[in-house]
Amino acid sequence: METRQLLRDYLFGERNFIWADLRAANLSEVNLAGAILWRSDLSSANLSLAILHATNLSESTLLATTLWRADLTDANLAESNLSRARLIRANLRRVDLRRANLSQSDMRLINLQDSSLQGAHLLGADLRYADLQGANLTGANLCGVDMTGANLTDADLSAATLTGAILNRVDLSQATLPDVDYLHRAASKETSPVRLTGAPTPETAKVLEKTPSISA
Repeated sequence: METRQLLRDYLFGERNFIWADLRAANLSEVNLAGAILWRSDLSSANLSLAILHATNLSESTLLATTLWRADLTDANLAESNLSRARLIRANLRRVDLRRANLSQSDMRLINLQDSSLQGAHLLGADLRYADLQGANLTGANLCGVDMTGANLTDADLSAATLTGAILNRVDLSQATLPDVDYLHRAASKETSPVRLTGAPTPETAKVLEKTPSISA
């Protein structure tokens, strides 16, 4: 589907755009609130400053997609592929990201308050200064994630894997952390502990003091 046709159809009330092929499309500043883009391909598309409130992008491909300052409040991105996506300062509050692939994505200063990230893959993602207050990260793969300065107040990290994660100045006030795997062993049997290269917050220090292998 061509970008012009999609925008024209949306303007006249159409909302169903499943399986849309929008690879490399320029959709910056567009309003597609409430659109159904299930299983669509938006790889390398530009969605900077786009309004995507309650948009259904579940099981879609957003590989290397730019979503700078995009507003996806209440959107559905469950099981979507956002690997290497650029989500700097994007608003993903209350978004469904269950089992989504966010590996190597740039999520600096992103708003993920109260979002669902159960079982999500965030391997090597950049979450510096991200707001994850109240987020559900149960069973999430956070290996190698840089969370410097992130807000994890009231977040649920039950059974999450944090191998090699950087938690400098992270706020873990009231966070839930039972069964967190700090030193998950890969097939090679090598381990990479959580790294605290700066002074941790008091809450972070309390949570992690039980892990003797953490480097300061």
